[in-house]
Amino acid sequence: MERLAPLAACDEFLKSNAKVRGYRTLTADNPRGKVWEEGTRRRCRTACYLLQRAVPGRSLAHIEQQDLVEFLGLLKRLPRHHHRDPDDHQRSLHEICERAARAGGDGTLNPADIGLTGSASNSHFIYIRMVHRWLERSISVAPIYWDDLLVSEHKRKSPKRPGFSKKQLRELFSHPFWTGRLHHGGAPVPGPHVFHDATYWVPLLCWYTGARVEELCGLRVQDFQTRKAICFLRLVHHEKRPLKNLVSEGDVPVHSELLRLGFAEYVEAIAAQGHRCLFPELLTPLAQRHANRLYSVCWKYLKRDLPWLQEGQAFHSFRHAANDALKRKEVFAEYRRELLGQAGGCEASDRYATKNSLKRMKKVVEKIPVVTDHLPAAPLTLVAPASSFGGAVSRGSKWPQPIAAPQRLSRPIAF
Repeated sequence: MERLAPLAACDEFLKSNAKVRGYRTLTADNPRGKVWEEGTRRRCRTACYLLQRAVPGRSLAHIEQQDLVEFLGLLKRLPRHHHRDPDDHQRSLHEICERAARAGGDGTLNPADIGLTGSASNSHFIYIRMVHRWLERSISVAPIYWDDLLVSEHKRKSPKRPGFSKKQLRELFSHPFWTGRLHHGGAPVPGPHVFHDATYWVPLLCWYTGARVEELCGLRVQDFQTRKAICFLRLVHHEKRPLKNLVSEGDVPVHSELLRLGFAEYVEAIAAQGHRCLFPELLTPLAQRHANRLYSVCWKYLKRDLPWLQEGQAFHSFRHAANDALKRKEVFAEYRRELLGQAGGCEASDRYATKNSLKRMKKVVEKIPVVTDHLPAAPLTLVAPASSFGGAVSRGSKWPQPIAAPQRLSRPIAF
């Protein structure tokens, strides 16, 4: 134990803790339990990996306060997208910081992208503290004053991530991704073809449901259901996409505008092809999250073509905008929190109130303003995905290539 490097100590910690290993049946009255998902375990290992690279050759038991203070200084100089370049794993953290400083000086890197945020550095130290305290149970370690390493951030009442105005949404949904492209894949060029894939549906779903982008990217065919003539999306935890918290689980009615554009027909067509995932093209072992794949083939082109997009405006901004729109429609905060899958209300609304009926929540969803009435209900054009549910994509492969002649499905289709 005494000789374990930070990353090795982290691995032992992950193996020895039942909650961390992901066991859900911890208690009879709490079958799901509060457990760590794969992403949480990965973040813990990342924090210990960075610490190990900051103090090479040192065991976690022998790391002292000054070592962690210097580590904090490195985090404030690291580029936010560190280790995206495979060569970064061969460079020391000091070399990565120096390269970032030079890139910021010559304009090839935005200075705002240098230095981890306070919340990011705090997250690293919180994970390291967990492993350190686990190690403390077995051996004697140097005392660490963790509170001195956590950076306090001023909490703001205004949202950290800006939303969109109705005018901006109309302009965004007038992009060739929705009005028509010349070909599928790569930089979008205006043309006659509307391809109904994740780049088309997920941003629309983000706006008309207010759900988190990762929740939508990981939807399965079986998650689209109908009850009492109301179509809805069932947001539940599954192995390919966990939810952020228990409050996130629920049924989200499908906005009538999505149905007009052919979302129900799309689901049926994807199911007919034998896919279990609603957006099978997002499944790739190279992307840690479904949304990462979508960002690389969609949002970066929106940022290029829409000069009014601000720093921080991305898929999550649809969620902010939907909440603001419902607030302006005087929708109760409890209804908005239930739709968005948010906790944080009073105990009376979070613990003791029952969920609203699907019919009532349908009325709430329909209050989200329609900003796509200029889009025609184009014939459904599917794109052959690179892999089906659970499949693999070879390294270096790009976005799925369209089939030779796009498959067009005449409407309407009985669902």
